[in-house]
Amino acid sequence: AACEEFFRNPSKYQRELRSLLTNNFELIG
Repeated sequence: AACEEFFRNPSKYQRELRSLLTNNFELIG
């Protein structure tokens, strides 16, 4: 199901992934 949503709306997931990555990098330092 998640895969289907990813292919239907990739930009949304890319935005969320990017925010997650930036949050992690901020936590790491």
